[in-house]
Amino acid sequence: DFRTEKKKFVPLNLVPGDVVEYSCPYSLNNDIRNMNGVEREHFDNKQFCFDYIFVGSKLTFLKEYVRGSYNVVHKEEGNLYTSQFSVPPVVLTHRNFDCFCYMEENNVVVKKVLRIHISNGVLRKIPGCDFNADYKESTAITTFSNMSPRRVKVCDVYPKSGDFISLMCPSDYSIKPDGCFSNVYVKRYPNEEVKEEDRFNLNRKWDASKYNVVSIETVLKMNMITQGDKYSIFSKLPDVKDQVDFTCICQSNDEQDNLMMNVYINNTS
Repeated sequence: DFRTEKKKFVPLNLVPGDVVEYSCPYSLNNDIRNMNGVEREHFDNKQFCFDYIFVGSKLTFLKEYVRGSYNVVHKEEGNLYTSQFSVPPVVLTHRNFDCFCYMEENNVVVKKVLRIHISNGVLRKIPGCDFNADYKESTAITTFSNMSPRRVKVCDVYPKSGDFISLMCPSDYSIKPDGCFSNVYVKRYPNEEVKEEDRFNLNRKWDASKYNVVSIETVLKMNMITQGDKYSIFSKLPDVKDQVDFTCICQSNDEQDNLMMNVYINNTS
């Protein structure tokens, strides 16, 4: 909170699962000195943390740089800008970025810097589906990523016990059913044969009439702890011995398009 923080440079070390809040009493209407053109442009457009962050001198979208970031919210009250986000439970590589706060102090506008370092916690990509096609492949944390919703409608993952799993949706979609992965879709007729051409058809369509919504406890005989919001969700699988199948989807805001994530636990085919 730069209203009370006296230092001009504040380092902050985070780990997966942390929640961080940032407050800055921006001096929006004052003549700001020592600001380069890039910062000035984004300052004028109110592209502030944590929706936007600076990686070096480049402005970047937080959700692209720290894949799976969730509960990214902000509010404005007068010139006070407050924002927060939750670090996802899965971070593959160290992340470093800055937030700049231009504020008045002793009748002079000064620049203060919050420098965030996030330590990695997982060393390999996790079974999951990321339908954010416009994000960089280099920041992906799931086995399937950067899939275009226009071309790919389904993603199949085959996790094992103890794996993290994740579903990430574009900003104009939301995760269904509510409370995924605590609640999931399961087939009404689980023994119904799936044609081989359908299994490998990435454009096959979601048919809600073929599924029921059930608690994951019904499927696994135990609960799973989930973390996330309506765009990104994570869970760590418990010790599961049996083969288990379930589904969650990304549904477009107009409810006209659905992107499927099929989870096949302990199933290698």
